[in-house]
Amino acid sequence: MNRIPNDNDSYEIAITDNISSDDANVVNEYIDSAQASYEETGGIVSNKDDPDTLCVTFRSLFLGLSFNLLLATLNQYFIFKTVTYTFHYVLVLLLAYPMGKTMELCLPRKTLGSFSLNPGPFTIKEHALIFLMAYVASINVSAIDVVAIEYRINPRSNFVEGLFLVISSQVLGYGMAGIMRRFLVWPSEMIWPTILPYIALLRTLHEREPPLTHRWLKLTRLKFFILFSVGQMIYYWLPGYIMPVLSTFSWMCMINPNNRLLSQLTGHYGLGMGSFQFNWLSLTYGLPSPILVPRWAQINVLVSFVFFVWFLIPILYYTNVWDFKNMPLISLSLFFPNGKYYSPKIDISGTTEPFRMSVSNVLSIYFTFAFFPTLITHTIVFHGKDIWKQFRTSFKNRQNDVHCVLMSRYPEAPEWWYLILFLGSFIVAAVICRYGQYMPWYLLFLALPLSFACLLPVGILLSITNLSLNTTVLVAIIGSIIQHGDIVGASTFATFAFGTFNQALSLSVYLKFGHYMKLSPRSIFIIQLVMTIVAAISRFLMASYLSKHIPNLCNENKDWSCSNLLTTGTFYAVLVYSDPKKLFGQDSMYANMLYIILIGALLPILIWIIQWRYSKMKWLKYVHIPIMFMQVTLVGFLPADTFPSWLLLGFIFHTVIRMWWWNRYALLFTIAMDFGVQTSVFFLFFILKYQSINFPSWWGTQEVCPLSNANYYGNFPTY
Repeated sequence: MNRIPNDNDSYEIAITDNISSDDANVVNEYIDSAQASYEETGGIVSNKDDPDTLCVTFRSLFLGLSFNLLLATLNQYFIFKTVTYTFHYVLVLLLAYPMGKTMELCLPRKTLGSFSLNPGPFTIKEHALIFLMAYVASINVSAIDVVAIEYRINPRSNFVEGLFLVISSQVLGYGMAGIMRRFLVWPSEMIWPTILPYIALLRTLHEREPPLTHRWLKLTRLKFFILFSVGQMIYYWLPGYIMPVLSTFSWMCMINPNNRLLSQLTGHYGLGMGSFQFNWLSLTYGLPSPILVPRWAQINVLVSFVFFVWFLIPILYYTNVWDFKNMPLISLSLFFPNGKYYSPKIDISGTTEPFRMSVSNVLSIYFTFAFFPTLITHTIVFHGKDIWKQFRTSFKNRQNDVHCVLMSRYPEAPEWWYLILFLGSFIVAAVICRYGQYMPWYLLFLALPLSFACLLPVGILLSITNLSLNTTVLVAIIGSIIQHGDIVGASTFATFAFGTFNQALSLSVYLKFGHYMKLSPRSIFIIQLVMTIVAAISRFLMASYLSKHIPNLCNENKDWSCSNLLTTGTFYAVLVYSDPKKLFGQDSMYANMLYIILIGALLPILIWIIQWRYSKMKWLKYVHIPIMFMQVTLVGFLPADTFPSWLLLGFIFHTVIRMWWWNRYALLFTIAMDFGVQTSVFFLFFILKYQSINFPSWWGTQEVCPLSNANYYGNFPTY
């Protein structure tokens, strides 16, 4: 596809094969005569494959299924808890290696026909398959939110109906991902940088490293990974427990913390000017690692952030447009016109009272609605011809890419497999919606085309830049408009419109992972499908068990507040029972949102014309309006001071460090930080935080900018 130029400054090569002249020959089923079409994958993804390498074995299936069940059930359990925790699949990637090696040493090698508990050395493909099976379990199942909301209304809701609602929504997403493979998986332009660090670590663990030709750090990749992982494990105890101020370090606000204006401009909960975050977890909580985002994309984020957050928001706020001064500068909460919090709990009985939003929330919603028309127009204008070409191209005709050549040796999973899967799950979903009374079944004909329409453009953007959109607000608003007055119906529509979209997007990532790791497509089809269903059932059974055995679950139970579910449920309750015409109609305060949708849809066309007219101005080819809009949608979801720190780290890696050890260590640095943080979080949570053991209060545990989340008059919102 017409990929946006990366100006040689994206995540590039992280592991070099150091190919000798002898490797250019095809020997023993190896194909090593060509490089990948894109330098980002040219070294990190191996350009050779042995089809005889063990993949689907007893070891990989046993460990993969075990991790799948563990992650699905435990993560669903903690979603309902007040103190939440998520088991990250990066831990599985590291744990699976010693466990696989142990099984290699301990299991008997006897064979029964072609079956063996221990067929040989633990291979990289077995390891990759285990990781893929665990990842599937980490994908959130949005249909369980529907079941949880319905259970609050009707505690005797049908168990079987809820189970099939969950399964059908997940399998629909899997079918969509398979149907869209020719656009999002097969093309070499679809890089999916988010999976490159995992491949880098897999190859580091399993492959013998060639001799170092440059010893700037004098470290092998494995030693580098261990060193930085351990360093991050130790360091994270500072911002994560001992000195939380490192996550919200506003040095300017410390000069005069009682100054309201200074707090709003420089504080963690304000605009974050001059504020920094020294916490890898908070930096990458809602954003990808800056190492995995090309520099040209980061520049678009920078321009958008400076203009909209540091320039436009203060103007709108301090001129008191729509009474913004009554509310905090940055907040996702809803307010009464006098500035008090609006609807602190789910209101099943309904509400029609008017509410207000903060300036950051207004901009976030405006640009969320503008993002999809903008992205769709951008995709048509800049990628339309290549999408059509790809539509007419089969997998085996893509001989220009070494990975497609290698994968053509395996039988492909036919598209009709995925199509039957999609149609079958659609029928199940329609029956459940009809007889389970979740929503009118015919609304699936609106929800699923909407999901398909979003999948391709968002998938292209994510696969190239590693940046995507938070759809929480959009889901709530569209669901409330379609199913006004019915909170279960609104949630169900949102599940099939956006839950399946997110599921398909996540599974597309790991179809590409299987493509890079040269895993058999038919094996991936069967195993990923089974693991998707197993994870969905496990999550549903856990949610159902807790609903029946925990008194007052999600309702005045301090240990089981279901905060992750109620965040969505509250927003649904407010929007569903409010008149959409009063909120966004012609007579509403926010009616001009419709104009920004139109402007957003036209801007990519204008940019394309300008690029064509002034083709000699090379910098114009890096202007990307959807990325600029995407950044604004994150305002409020992420503290403003996340972006300066994130951009600074990206500048350091893409401009400074790349001159020394980028090619060898950058992607390993990313996954070392992730693994170190997640390991420390695990021990901190279960040893200290889950037991409510807090660190003694001192300066490092206190809020250094206490007025940053107050309104213009210095008042804090109350209920």
